[in-house]
Amino acid sequence: MNMETRHGTEGVKHYTNYYFSLSYRNALFNLRFVYD
Repeated sequence: MNMETRHGTEGVKHYTNYYFSLSYRNALFNLRFVYD
């Protein structure tokens, strides 16, 4: 059970990192587009 819970937490952390990196790159692209 503990192992399963930890694995789930790791999955959530990975998904959160992926989502934030994606939105961060998207924001940078939008800023570059606006200021270009």
